[in-house]
Formats: sequence, structure tokens, C-alpha cells
Amino acid sequence: MDNQTELLVGLVCSDEELVEYYVQLITEIKRFTLK
Repeated sequence: MDNQTELLVGLVCSDEELVEYYVQLITEIKRFTLK
């Protein structure tokens, strides 16, 4: 159980970082297209 929870926490953390990366990417694209 401990190993599984650690894996889940790791996945969630990496997902949050990915979400932040994609949000920044989308905002940059919106700025570029709005210009």
C-alpha cells in the first residue's frame, strides 16, 4: 500500500507540473494569435 500511495503521489505531482507547463504554453499561444 505504501509503495502504491507513493507512486500515486508522484504521478499527481508530475501531473500538476505538466498542467502548469501546458497552461503557460496555451497562454503564450493565445498571446501570439491575438497579436
